[in-house]
Amino acid sequence: MHCTEKSINKLADLNADTVCCNLETINEDVFNFVKPGETLNDRIETCQGVSDAGIELSSGLLVGLGESLEDRIAHLRYLNNFETLGEIPIMGFNPYKDTPMANHPPSPLEEQLKIMAVTRIMYPEKSSTVKLKIYCRNENTMKFRKNTKTGFLSRRFDAFRIMIP
Repeated sequence: MHCTEKSINKLADLNADTVCCNLETINEDVFNFVKPGETLNDRIETCQGVSDAGIELSSGLLVGLGESLEDRIAHLRYLNNFETLGEIPIMGFNPYKDTPMANHPPSPLEEQLKIMAVTRIMYPEKSSTVKLKIYCRNENTMKFRKNTKTGFLSRRFDAFRIMIP
């Protein structure tokens, strides 16, 4: 179910700064497989409604669902349709127990970082974030802080920063 025009207009009336509606993938076959009961078109209409209402839109990708690199690039290009796009989150798929995709492999960190690099090239003026799941196994593993398992890498303005939840 997508946000109605009335709901979006109410958010605009309340001066909402940003609305996040992640398309996750624009590959309709992948979307229908991972989101049964939802439609990609509903998500797109919600994003367009947010943009049409003049509210900043945050809309990103979920890497590792089964989409191709070409799908990811097409998704990034598609985001140009939204005039108020302000942030592009890059998220990696992580399986959860007792769900239909429990046995699907998690998204490799390298794939998330690759698409983040492409995002930065395509949208240098936009904010983009990537949530990283970091496992501190040995000395050669990237560490943000001792015993930290998750972190956010965000680019705002001209500097990268690490945000630890």
